[in-house]
Amino acid sequence: MPLSRRVASCERLAELQADCMADDLPVANHMLSWTEEEAVYYFESGGQEPPAEQRVYPRVWLTSDVHTDRAENMAWLRSLPQHPGDAVVVAGDVSHQMEQLEATLRAFSERFAHVFFTAGNHDLWITRNDGGMDSLAKLDAIDRLCDRMGNVHSTPRLLRGDGSGAHKPGQGLWVVPLASWYDDSLDLTHFTPSLIHRAGDMRAFTWSDFALCKWPAALLRPSDTMTGHYPAGVACKLAERNEPSVREVNEALCGAVGDAVLSFSHFLPREQTLPDWLDPAGLSFSPDWVSHPAGGTAVNFSRVAGSRLIDEQLRRLTAGVQRPPDGVCHVHAFGHSHRPKDFSLDGVRYVSHPLGYSKERVKRLTPEVPHLKLVWDVDGAVPPPPQPLIRYWEEHGGREPELDALLASPARPPAERQRGAGSMRRNAQSWHCGTEASMQSSAIAAQAGRSDPAGMRLGGAAGGGVRGGGLRGGEGSPQGPGAYARQLRLQRQRQRELQHERRSASLSLPCVQQALDLSRAPHDEGDDLSALLAQGVSSDETP
Repeated sequence: MPLSRRVASCERLAELQADCMADDLPVANHMLSWTEEEAVYYFESGGQEPPAEQRVYPRVWLTSDVHTDRAENMAWLRSLPQHPGDAVVVAGDVSHQMEQLEATLRAFSERFAHVFFTAGNHDLWITRNDGGMDSLAKLDAIDRLCDRMGNVHSTPRLLRGDGSGAHKPGQGLWVVPLASWYDDSLDLTHFTPSLIHRAGDMRAFTWSDFALCKWPAALLRPSDTMTGHYPAGVACKLAERNEPSVREVNEALCGAVGDAVLSFSHFLPREQTLPDWLDPAGLSFSPDWVSHPAGGTAVNFSRVAGSRLIDEQLRRLTAGVQRPPDGVCHVHAFGHSHRPKDFSLDGVRYVSHPLGYSKERVKRLTPEVPHLKLVWDVDGAVPPPPQPLIRYWEEHGGREPELDALLASPARPPAERQRGAGSMRRNAQSWHCGTEASMQSSAIAAQAGRSDPAGMRLGGAAGGGVRGGGLRGGEGSPQGPGAYARQLRLQRQRQRELQHERRSASLSLPCVQQALDLSRAPHDEGDDLSALLAQGVSSDETP
């Protein structure tokens, strides 16, 4: 009997049970991951579990950036149902605390037959609790932790539908973790030099890895970062670490051991996987793609996003393998950016499905309802979406919350609108700039050509704000909500530029900690770096 779709819902399971007249048999949550044929077998056989041999492949689920230091993320993990016989890929960024990392991997291992893991940048941060080791030694310690746990793997493994990892000829899925880091090969200014003005001084870019990771001196180069160096050699060092596994898997595939590959890294493998690269098939980057208010951050992120070495290595997994008619099916998963992606390029499907932070889910930068993504089913790779997933927050209605509130709010008297909008404006300043918002508001007002001592200005002299006739584009407001939204974004961009200028002026301070205290720029890592430094890293531990 050919395999079909999964049961997926309690309603469908109940229908199959009724069709088989097996109302007396118990059902359980794990049956939702069965195929319909497996469920029918269970009901018609009087309650016997379906034989695992029926499966050609295991089911494989994907997540990344679970950050279980956050209580809500750990609660989500503990709410996951059992997935007997299935595997899950966790593509890095669990926790910088080894105890929390172990608790998280154990929670996954209690729910899945196989857990595959590769470390992310957060996992390799060093604190005093790590006993003086550097980040390479911590990576070794994480690998040993995975080995001790039995069903948690940080090295390649061949999986078949019977759940075994034996090297058998024929069908089977290689799951290949790739240790990785970033270099400057994905730097957007290499592709579009005019973007250098958007990035600004790298010393003003608050990136926690520079202070919290500890690398051998040979892997560092002097640079204009906040700590004075950049880990330029780490990506190559970790790629060398992967080489034996890459050769092993390639030789196995050439010998017809397995017929599909699911590789994964934490970091981005090529420039097209950057959050703002909108043309996956294109080799050039348009400056218009980072015309949004966070464009400067996007350019800076590209310098710490990933490495082309990852893509070169993952493609060597299947090099020289002849498997007609379409070759070896290859999916590569990644994390780090906290932005979902799903597209195919040059024979490889690239997928990112992060959990991320709750604030990102609220803003619809990541899926509002957290869930695992099924990337491999019992009869092969899960088909990609009908349209490539390129920029999730645009394609799924993501928008800044205060704009949603302003554009959806009912009409109110001008004075009331002015008070409410002023409150939202002040909240937006706090959201983007933390404690420096109030210091910048008067400068922004002067730049816009209008001052407002009450701090409630929304529009410039040309109108379009509250005093220009309202927010909803009614009578007396020819610009409408679209113009208002653009105006607010331009004001925020200027706000960030002023903040950057002030940070740049503070860089003469010799102490990194002082510089960090004065440059509280928002960044996707979401952690208070100063607090982390205070609790676990002293100045002599900064790499």
